[in-house]
Amino acid sequence: MSSVTVSPLPRSQAEIDDELDALAERMRALRTHRNNLSPISIIPPEILGVIFVSLARQVQALHPPDAPAVLSWLNVGHVCHLWREVALANPELWATPFLSSSEATEEMLVRSKMAPLILRTGRRYRMDCVQKAFEHVERLQEVSLGYPNTPIHLLDLLSKLSSCSAPSLQSFSLDGGLGRRIAIPTSFMAPNLRRLKISHCDLSWASPVLTGLTFLDIKSTSVECLPTLDGLMSALRRMPALHTLFLEDALPTLPRGSKPPPYAPHAMDVRLSHLERLRLAGKMLEVVNVLAHIELPNSTRMEVQLGCRINSYQELNPCLPIISRTLGSCFKATPDNSGRAARSMRLYASDHIRLQYATVRHPTSWVERMSETPMKWTTEVPVTVDITCHHQPSRAVIKKLYTLVPLGRLEALYIEGYDHP
Repeated sequence: MSSVTVSPLPRSQAEIDDELDALAERMRALRTHRNNLSPISIIPPEILGVIFVSLARQVQALHPPDAPAVLSWLNVGHVCHLWREVALANPELWATPFLSSSEATEEMLVRSKMAPLILRTGRRYRMDCVQKAFEHVERLQEVSLGYPNTPIHLLDLLSKLSSCSAPSLQSFSLDGGLGRRIAIPTSFMAPNLRRLKISHCDLSWASPVLTGLTFLDIKSTSVECLPTLDGLMSALRRMPALHTLFLEDALPTLPRGSKPPPYAPHAMDVRLSHLERLRLAGKMLEVVNVLAHIELPNSTRMEVQLGCRINSYQELNPCLPIISRTLGSCFKATPDNSGRAARSMRLYASDHIRLQYATVRHPTSWVERMSETPMKWTTEVPVTVDITCHHQPSRAVIKKLYTLVPLGRLEALYIEGYDHP
């Protein structure tokens, strides 16, 4: 079998190839120089980095954390050499790891260097990615975990948090789902935590986590971990700067046959001077029991949502005065007319009752059918009250509800779902 010998290129061809390479490099340098003379290239790298981070935050807000589109901001690194260098050199840009890919998580953790980390999971995330991120517990700034397929691994992660401090952690959100109940360790150390949101999880109401918060949202704790009234009030006293309080099926229980406590202004247990949003949901007596022991601020920004379940509409009579006082905190009359007034009321009454009060005559959010929409936060509709009972409400009940805000103040009244004169 004969071999084939490839002869080298003639010297003249090699020289031409070298000249072509030199021309290509010269053209690349000229293109770079030309791009550097364009107006956008005048922007300093520090400003470009801020713009890129802003773009990434907007993209992350538009897409679920586990959607590939959440990484579309990476296209900035494909525009030119300068933009790629700026993107690679900005640790903050890589500080929100893509937890659906092990390779992406590892690379972003490396490129983020020592920047504070933001962890957000969707429905499809890899637990090994979360575990890798938790190896940098000292850098965690925001953690949002939900829909665990294997709660036992989340328990391991929480155990890790309890064994070492998370000094940078400011926001923590955990949805335990409907599987095994997840408990927040009492030894969980996060001295700078300001936002706590947990659903289908348990915690001790004496936990140091419930200290210094400005945002607290707790939904569906187990019966064994519901707070006592003293325990809840004690926790609220440790949060003097609280501006948002949501408690749903996480209210102190009352003995059977209990009656609403009398309202005594001089004996308020807790004053929430900075509260702007309040949402309480549970049995009506439980909701009213909490309302009777907190003092709301004289603020024109106050928004209230109440979801009350009752056994009989006879429970309304003793509860309405306390609810009325609470709603009055949302509509303050001031000497300079800077306070808010209830200008519109919307009533839906069929299998349940929903009342909404608005500060404008025709709220744009009232276009859809009321019975089909969940409670929403809107600045023009600061008050929503839901009352659920096993029996249909009578006209006498509806008439009593009108007293919450006198009809004489209203400019518009919307009624749906009830044959009412």
